[in-house]
Amino acid sequence: LEEQLSTLTQAQRLCVGVLRSSSKEPFPEHYYLRFAWCSPGEPFDAKSAQKVMKKFDRRLLALSVGHFERFFLRRAMYPIPGLRARSGADVLYMNPSRLFPKRDSVTFMVDHLTYMMGCMLEREHTLAYGICIVADFSDFTMANFTVQFFHRMLLVLQGRLVPTRVEAFLIVNPPPWFGNIWAVMKPMMSTEFMAKVPRISFNDLGKHLMPGYEQLLPNDIWMGRRDAKSLMDLFIQERKHIERARMAANKR
Repeated sequence: LEEQLSTLTQAQRLCVGVLRSSSKEPFPEHYYLRFAWCSPGEPFDAKSAQKVMKKFDRRLLALSVGHFERFFLRRAMYPIPGLRARSGADVLYMNPSRLFPKRDSVTFMVDHLTYMMGCMLEREHTLAYGICIVADFSDFTMANFTVQFFHRMLLVLQGRLVPTRVEAFLIVNPPPWFGNIWAVMKPMMSTEFMAKVPRISFNDLGKHLMPGYEQLLPNDIWMGRRDAKSLMDLFIQERKHIERARMAANKR
């Protein structure tokens, strides 16, 4: 954290300090930096960040890999190590057809998304360049949609409820009738964020992802070549190691 703070400009450090001093209840120290980087609109906008801080559900601070381990078997979303968007953003794979808001808890699924992005944002590069979500809608049906779920999800993706920084949400290979869903989504998004949500085919991925992306995509998506289960298992093991180390440090 100290290393990350040392790279900030004086104005950026001032923003972090304003957030720290204005917080009625203390946050973990790294969260002030995250709130600053992820302030809606432009990074390091103290007023914008303070609005998110006030809405933030502190229950989310206690989320851990153990909360979602059984849900991970679905491989509904996970980071793709080494893959970046052309903008430099790190990539999160998402398959909405593996989420069932009419059956499962909407809060749980949104918490899952929040946790996955939060893990990615622990890296300095992701804080600076944001997250690109590759959302594979190939097998999406109405069983995967409710207005409440999409509304909550889009609030999170836009950084309105939690500190996050989504630079692109690629809707890949949506079904022909997806226009009906899009009509519901549009009022839920700011004009700025809507520009980050293109509907594209698999063949258009190369316009958004770094060269050689086919070698790095998981085989959960058409044309992907990496073993998806191995990527999910790697993420789980890394998070267990990080969170155990963090717990041990807190007990000292």
